[in-house]
Amino acid sequence: MRVNYIVAGGGTGGHIVPALAIAHRLRMAEHKVSYIGNKDSLEERIVRNERIPFLAINVQKLYRKLTLAHLKFPVLLISSIFKCLSYLKQTNARAIICTGGYISGPIAIAAILKRIDLYIWDGNSFPGLTTRLIARRARAVFTAYDATAQRLPGANCQNLGIPVKDNISTTETGWKPELVGLSATKKIILITGGSQGSLAINRAVESSIDHLLKNGYTILWQTGKTSYKEIKTRVGDKAGLYLFDFTDNMPQMMAYSHLAITRAGAMTIAELETNNLPAILVPLPTAAENHQHYNAVEQEKKGVAMLLDQSKLNAENLIKCITDLEKHYQSYKTALESLPPNNATDAIVNYVLSKSH
Repeated sequence: MRVNYIVAGGGTGGHIVPALAIAHRLRMAEHKVSYIGNKDSLEERIVRNERIPFLAINVQKLYRKLTLAHLKFPVLLISSIFKCLSYLKQTNARAIICTGGYISGPIAIAAILKRIDLYIWDGNSFPGLTTRLIARRARAVFTAYDATAQRLPGANCQNLGIPVKDNISTTETGWKPELVGLSATKKIILITGGSQGSLAINRAVESSIDHLLKNGYTILWQTGKTSYKEIKTRVGDKAGLYLFDFTDNMPQMMAYSHLAITRAGAMTIAELETNNLPAILVPLPTAAENHQHYNAVEQEKKGVAMLLDQSKLNAENLIKCITDLEKHYQSYKTALESLPPNNATDAIVNYVLSKSH
């Protein structure tokens, strides 16, 4: 029997990608899926490109410092809840699956008011504010770490992992190092602070780039759009270095890389694990509830990554971390290869479907 579902999540790729993975899998099972997100947002652009029906609301985040924007928050929240109630009636949705971000609040509240099954996915070791507020009212909370359940007392937590897009690990199609003038036979270090880049990571890498190149590494360095031109001017063209601001080929780049230097968002961690890629994780210190730090701690406990706090990030410490990781490289690879395969998308969808019939 065909059933209607709603997925919701937005603000960053870490919320949008899992929602899309779940949505596509539900559609593969021949169910109808709609997506609720903020109007004129990143999620609207991406979801419409995926040809999934998009239902827009207008809600803002609750800032952690005093600002006049807080005056609009209750008005937008209440109006968004009523909008979501109308969407629930319009779609006759059997269940709601929220993947985080402030966008999840109104639809979760609407689902609770309408007594519609609510599911939450939160891939961070330290769950977000919205998750903590509504977890006990959800039919299930899907997590990626056992530690998350300890921070959600009374919730029905199911540790099923991080949903990822199909084929996020491949060296068979698309991008190859040779396409940008690099050798695939040398050890490749992939550096990324995300699409916006990281000033702290960029500074440390810029100061250590000559040392790394002299020691035989090939460097793939995503600077982010803001800093690209400035860094390109200062660093110039160097043999063995490919500098870029943004790419749609990150999965292929990971598949070819020897190690990575990245932030510690849930989606980045899932992609690193899928590609068996050891990493030096530099958590974003301003992330909500410092959740990236907790993610990195869990990855270090698993033996698949090394944690480097941004407060200690400089060229000297970065080079030292790379050297230490190389000394124990095989143990990192073994730990990654021993992880169970990522079947989170199937597991989550199967769980939801089993409760919907």
